[in-house]
Amino acid sequence: MIRQARRRFGPEVAEQSQPLLAGISDPDQLEELADQLLLSPDGDTWLTQLKRAS
Repeated sequence: MIRQARRRFGPEVAEQSQPLLAGISDPDQLEELADQLLLSPDGDTWLTQLKRAS
């Protein structure tokens, strides 16, 4: 999912996402976050969603 975050929002957002995603192991939660990655209009929104999940 880091690669997708990088392609969508750039390397800075991907770098910030990596440690947050590393702490999540539940497949259902990761699937929901993948949807959020696609729906988020910008990197800040994505990171906010990710922080709420971790």
